Amino acid sequence: KMDIEIKINPNELLAVALMAGAKSDPRAMLQGVNLEIKNNTAFIIASNGHNLAALELGGASYDDINFLIPGDLIKNIKKSTKSDNKTISLIFNTDNKLITLIQSGQTFINKAVDADFPNWRRIIPAPFTPSFNFYQMHLMAVFEKAGKLLDSKPEFYHNGDNVPGVVHIRLSDDRVYMGLIMPIKLGIDTAAMFTPAYTE
Repeated sequence: KMDIEIKINPNELLAVALMAGAKSDPRAMLQGVNLEIKNNTAFIIASNGHNLAALELGGASYDDINFLIPGDLIKNIKKSTKSDNKTISLIFNTDNKLITLIQSGQTFINKAVDADFPNWRRIIPAPFTPSFNFYQMHLMAVFEKAGKLLDSKPEFYHNGDNVPGVVHIRLSDDRVYMGLIMPIKLGIDTAAMFTPAYTE
């Protein structure tokens, strides 16, 4: 038995959670936010198959681990304001897989999603080669919402044909919220959503 505790700015978690899939999505691994600790660094990542967001939280002195925070737990989080910029605590019990969320004296508990999050790093494009591409406007608009939560404007980068577009939202401490937008495939029904292979 071991408890892993991570402190997070609630707006950062909410901004990443904007990219999570709906509760009705049959792919359980896309219904919440993945918390990953790798090489003593913590990340939060979410995707609905069309957008993806990842944000480094900073150092975490634990062994490598992943656990999926369910959407039902995240919906209890309240947005912080500039006058009340407090962190929340997430505590993961590696034995019973329960996640405890503590914010402003309130405690919520839910079980981690029983699924493995996709290997998100392998779809990050190579160094930027700006070019024209097509992205659905509603997929771009959700990053505008994330920018408002993070009090910073998103920067959009087109990155070659048929590869994800990249979004950067720069935080005040120089960390970067990174987003990906899946392109529309030309020559097919452009109203159809493109689902990348990494979510299958």
